[in-house]
Amino acid sequence: MRRCSPTNNYEDRSDLVVKLFDNTIYTLQIQLYCVKSWEDESSDRQDLSLVKTNCNVAHYVNVWIDLNNDGIFDDNKERLLHDDHSNGDYVKRDYTLRIAIPKIDGKNNVGELHRIRVILTRDENNCKPCYNVGYGEARDYTVHILQKPYY
Repeated sequence: MRRCSPTNNYEDRSDLVVKLFDNTIYTLQIQLYCVKSWEDESSDRQDLSLVKTNCNVAHYVNVWIDLNNDGIFDDNKERLLHDDHSNGDYVKRDYTLRIAIPKIDGKNNVGELHRIRVILTRDENNCKPCYNVGYGEARDYTVHILQKPYY
């Protein structure tokens, strides 16, 4: 089976599994890592005005799920989210996003584990699930998509 891999700041967290129902909208919350640093490194004063917060800057957030488990994230059929925050000139630390898990049909594997890939990047040209370069972060997790019960 072919597998595509991101090439920038990748972390495989596929050991983390979440169960989701098909044909359902979920809220995805992302919090970027921020560090506090001293403005004046030579200062030995405990002055809070010298502290600034630097966050990783991500203007684009993308989410794919390999619904057919072929090892490839299809940009047309398996991208569940493309969120563009490039219009703001501020640093955003927290993202609250909505992703829609599609209805599972005969083409997709219900009840099986699927890989989900989340990519955060500054560069619009780097919004690819595979073989991307440049600044950004890519994380893989696992989702177990279950058929939504009908009552």
